[in-house]
Amino acid sequence: MNYSKSRKKPGNSFFRPLSSVLCLLLSVLCLSGCNIGFTADSLLVPPKLSEKQKLVYDALVRAAGQDIRLKYPAAGQYRSAVTIADIDGDGNEEAIAFYQRAESQTAASESVLRINILDTTEDGEWYSAYDHAGVGSDIDRMIISPLGSASLPLITIGFTMLSGAKTARIYSYAENRLSGEFSENYITMFTADLDRDEDYELCLIHPNTADRTAYISLVSVEANLIYEWGTAELNPTAGEYINIVSGVLSPKTSAIYIDSSDGESLRTDIVYSPAPGKLRNPMYLRESELIEKTARPLGYLSTDIDGDKILEIPVLSAFPGYSAAREDVLFSTNWMYLDNYTIKKKYSSYYDNDKGFVFLFPARWDGVVTVRVDERTGDVIFCKYTAGLSVSDMPELMRITVSQGDSSLTGHRLLKNKDNFYYYVYSPAVTDEPLILTDIEIDNSFRLL
Repeated sequence: MNYSKSRKKPGNSFFRPLSSVLCLLLSVLCLSGCNIGFTADSLLVPPKLSEKQKLVYDALVRAAGQDIRLKYPAAGQYRSAVTIADIDGDGNEEAIAFYQRAESQTAASESVLRINILDTTEDGEWYSAYDHAGVGSDIDRMIISPLGSASLPLITIGFTMLSGAKTARIYSYAENRLSGEFSENYITMFTADLDRDEDYELCLIHPNTADRTAYISLVSVEANLIYEWGTAELNPTAGEYINIVSGVLSPKTSAIYIDSSDGESLRTDIVYSPAPGKLRNPMYLRESELIEKTARPLGYLSTDIDGDKILEIPVLSAFPGYSAAREDVLFSTNWMYLDNYTIKKKYSSYYDNDKGFVFLFPARWDGVVTVRVDERTGDVIFCKYTAGLSVSDMPELMRITVSQGDSSLTGHRLLKNKDNFYYYVYSPAVTDEPLILTDIEIDNSFRLL
């Protein structure tokens, strides 16, 4: 079966030949709010080859010579220079090896970066079946996944140019030949099933150019065509994409949450599919300023804070009793969500990344409870906001103590422990204060990060 390339959905007239496809399902965007992995996806040390991969390497050396150097993808699921999988659907495993050979062994018109496909004989011996020239100087990442209606996976390889730019190329492997003509520049890439039809598309985030602001595109396969499934503009001030997470906008609508940085603050785009073949980012409609309502300091990443699969965006505001201009100000982390083109608050909270916990305020606490930190013990103290009083004099409702190592604290109740850190809560013995929380309310509001 042959595949062709089209810039639009099948039915358009312009396309070029591309050949058939492969067999391993990769779904980086699941519906449980999983992180796609762009917060820390580069390895300091490449993974060591397994015994099986070493046999592949030996076969590669026999074919390409001793004067080669393995090339390791910098990011993504496949970090090894040698990946073993059934890439042609014949039920047997092949190997994809990335390497660089000496310039003296390479024609002037070819790249020193190479892709070698290896297979096994009937006796189980590895041999080089096909060698292909790559582009650029390094491998950014590789994705092996079916796209659209294709029954077998495609191999998408992201190459890094000497300039630092990245180019994605989609290949298929059939009849001992690696082929493909689809090529697009990108900043990062992953797969998604935004329309929930159980077919996955390739997602490419593209940089700002002189002709167009940053945007996301989805690439799919249908009726033997590789085509651009849909596009949506993204925040043009983004300099770096810090965090990309899957989630939902509603029980029936999947979405991609994209946290980007301009170097000083984070903002969040939300991309979903309102109809087959269409993408929408309501955060960056030209008449909308929703994207600015997500602005917050670096480090505050979108996450599903309450486990309902709808991601929340953390935005800061000063707790009652503090002025944002004060040096000792404590900020409430407000967890916001998108509802019918409106940014709404779901929770206020005390968020402490250093101590590894967040406490979500019950609705009856919102706006009437503030926080201070005991300078001597480090306890986090929740107080009843009282106009006219200093925060240090406001009545205490509860405190959370974090201890390194288990310890007996009189009157305290252990909430959780993690990595030798123990989290205790203390509530004053007050019976006539309606803001005092029950043990169940406290347990439901406390989260470890």
